[in-house]
Amino acid sequence: MKIKYYFLFILAILQGSLMGATIKHVDVKGVQIPIIFEEQKSLPILNLQLVFQNSGYIQDKNKSGLANLSSKLLNEGTKELGATKFAEQLDENAITINSSNGFETFVIEVSSLKEQSQKSISLLNSLLKSPNFTQDTLNKLKTILIGSLKRKQNDFDYVSQNQLKAILFKD
Repeated sequence: MKIKYYFLFILAILQGSLMGATIKHVDVKGVQIPIIFEEQKSLPILNLQLVFQNSGYIQDKNKSGLANLSSKLLNEGTKELGATKFAEQLDENAITINSSNGFETFVIEVSSLKEQSQKSISLLNSLLKSPNFTQDTLNKLKTILIGSLKRKQNDFDYVSQNQLKAILFKD
């Protein structure tokens, strides 16, 4: 039995599956921000996740859908390039930048080949400095989101789930 476990351990080491996580803290204006760094050398890729806790749709309060709309707006490219040209830049360099939100988190994720890591960070930087927050983009996303909500009115699972939540959780 011991031989089986030794074999699996050696196999895991050879494949580079064992990763060690390093946690460091960066001080930004007096706030300690934890940075978790994991490195695995078996694949030449970069996968960066910026996870903002306590910032998902739980924080919307009386502005329902604000976190969702914000994440969708960040997926629309920069103001200078627009959605299409920004997406072309990403595609030409095999880079993915995506933002999403959950109940308590807001996440921005960047993936690329390691050789394109500088370019991917540069594109992320330009996206965060100058997002495509134009009226046309906002109108487009509002139309898409309203259409999605209208479709949910005919989804019996969604309707029953909301009714159950209304019964279980007052207000």
